[in-house]
Amino acid sequence: MTTNGGMTRKAGRAGLMLVFATLAFIALMAPRPAAAQCEVPGVTNATAAGIAAANTASLNANYLAPVGILPAAWTVSITIVQGTLITALKVFETTLLNRLRKFWEDYLQAMKDQTSELNASLSDGTRQLNSLYDTGNMTSNQRAVQNAEVQAKKQYLPTDAGCRFDTAGAMMGRTTNVSRAVSSGLGGDFNKIGLNTKGSDSAKGPGQLLKARWERYANLFCDKDANGGNAGCTATTPLVNAHVLPGKTLFAQETIPMDDQTMLTMPSGNITKGEAWRLATNELIYNITGYEASAPVPKDALESTVMQDRRAEQRGYATQMDAVGALIYGVIADRVPGCATGHEADCKTAADIHALRIAEGIANPSEHPSDREVRQSVIEQLWDPNYYVDLGDSPSTTSRKELYLSAYNLMLLYKVVEKTEKIANAFAVQTANLLDFAQGDNRYDQQTHNPIR
Repeated sequence: MTTNGGMTRKAGRAGLMLVFATLAFIALMAPRPAAAQCEVPGVTNATAAGIAAANTASLNANYLAPVGILPAAWTVSITIVQGTLITALKVFETTLLNRLRKFWEDYLQAMKDQTSELNASLSDGTRQLNSLYDTGNMTSNQRAVQNAEVQAKKQYLPTDAGCRFDTAGAMMGRTTNVSRAVSSGLGGDFNKIGLNTKGSDSAKGPGQLLKARWERYANLFCDKDANGGNAGCTATTPLVNAHVLPGKTLFAQETIPMDDQTMLTMPSGNITKGEAWRLATNELIYNITGYEASAPVPKDALESTVMQDRRAEQRGYATQMDAVGALIYGVIADRVPGCATGHEADCKTAADIHALRIAEGIANPSEHPSDREVRQSVIEQLWDPNYYVDLGDSPSTTSRKELYLSAYNLMLLYKVVEKTEKIANAFAVQTANLLDFAQGDNRYDQQTHNPIR
């Protein structure tokens, strides 16, 4: 680098010295008049031509010869300067690249970190924006839900009347199923009596049934003052005359207390008072329908035609009595408790029905309401003046109450149809007996074959 620089400076000074020498030579030369170069006054053309030739030669000798050295000097100087400049540029390039490389090495990690920070900042900014948008969406949706809830509360304002319908509806499904099961069970029990089924109270004939019924009467239903004081009992029984008073046993209460767990003493064994009420309903069926047990046909006699005809008549009697008894079975089944004691969890709204009836001023409602009592609880709210006052609270509650009443009317209509079907069967039995009498059938004169007298 030092050698090349010295050479460059020396070559530059030589070139400059040459230029200055040329300029000094030109400046120091003696001037000539311009006219001497053109023509001299009083000189001929030949003479002028000689003078011009002499001047030209002198110009060539004095000017052009020394100037011819200048291009060679300039060529040497330019070549030297060019080489020096190229070398210097290469050095500059190398130095610049090394510096840039060092700069990159020094700041590479910092730039990487900065890039990471920028990327993280961009991601965090995106996340913040998304969170902001999500918050806005959630707020909008929540506001929409709240508005819908407000409108729903205005339109479907809950009332005591509406809750009463809902409470009764939840319980009514269970009590209806219980009522059907009890009605079917009563029919099955009395069918066994009519057919002298093994294990029933009539398996050995009418005498066995009469003995069982007398024991129940004497211990549970006997009125000691009846028959002039000779009624067959000497003390007051738990359910006096319950077996002969439908108005007391059936219609004086919405639910027959068959769930009463009070223990009663019987010669054949202790029973609960609830079981005594069940036996009272059975005796009512006997006394209302005149149901009687037939005498069983001995096994050896079944081969005879007479005895086979007798068994056929007994089965016909049992069929007719079941059709007639169904009218009573339904009345009783509608009044049996809807929940068994100890199984209150199966009908959680029973306590609500009980509380509603207490609020209406009903004395001693059942804690296990029957199907009949649940329906009665719906009717009782119609007796409450507040029901009609509440009709003006909002149009929506009025329409709901109309819907509830329409549904309740439909349910009652179904009950009416169900009762009508049973009545139709009873009339069919009576009509058949009347036709038999008109035809002179001697079966009409047999009391055991006349369920409707």
